[in-house]
Order: sequence, then structure tokens, then C-alpha cells
Amino acid sequence: MAYAAPPWAMPCVPTTTSHRRSTSPPSALAPFYYYPDVTIDCSGIPDAALFADHPRVIVEVLSPESERIDRGKKLRNYLGLPSLDAYVLVDQHRMAVTVYRRQEGGFIRELLTEKHEALTLSTIGCTVPLAACYQRTGL
Repeated sequence: MAYAAPPWAMPCVPTTTSHRRSTSPPSALAPFYYYPDVTIDCSGIPDAALFADHPRVIVEVLSPESERIDRGKKLRNYLGLPSLDAYVLVDQHRMAVTVYRRQEGGFIRELLTEKHEALTLSTIGCTVPLAACYQRTGL
């Protein structure tokens, strides 16, 4: 009998915009797709998969062209995903990272703006200092 690791034991895999992400919550009338800047999936999807149906973390780097959609339509759609633990928005023009983090009963918004702060994504065992996020940007 072959051993199958439980879903929580699967390694988390980060992917970038080269792969389309299916991000339709169960309540969606029709599927919708986005190309997030970074998606972290821990469901054990194959490397060649074009979709991540169960993303744990989604990161978008804000631009003047995308900010309205990233903070509006995508925010509403992403937060409806049952698998999502965090939606992270990284401002490219100032040191500001907004994290929508799943808590019991819904999502809370956290804003990180100080160089000494760190983005902590405990559900995937990751902590990144803001200083490292903005390294080589001049901010």
C-alpha cells in the first residue's frame, strides 16, 4: 500500500505570472482567471500544471495601472477562495505592504510600512523583512 502524505504535509510551491491561476470561489457564477505576480500553492500540484485551484498565498505588486483592480475586483474574488490564507499587495513606489490575512470569522487587513517590520506568513512558515522586499529599490 502506497503512502499518501496529507494535504498539509505537501511542500509549498511558489509560481510566478507565467502560469494562469484559476481563482473562482465556489459561489462564482462562472470561472475567472488571473495571472498573479506570485502564487504559493501547497496542494501538491504538478510543476507543469497551468492552474492553481487551491492557492494559499497570492502576492500582487501594485502599479498605477493595476492598483484599482488589485484592491477592488481581485480582492473580492481572492478573499472568496476557501484555500486562501493571505492576499499580499506590495506597493512599488513606497514602502507599504498590505496583507489581508484569514482569521477566524473572516479576513483582517494589516499594513506594514516600516523597514524594521516583517511580512510573516505563518501558515507557510515564511517571514520576509520589509528591508529585504525593498532591497535594491532605493526606498
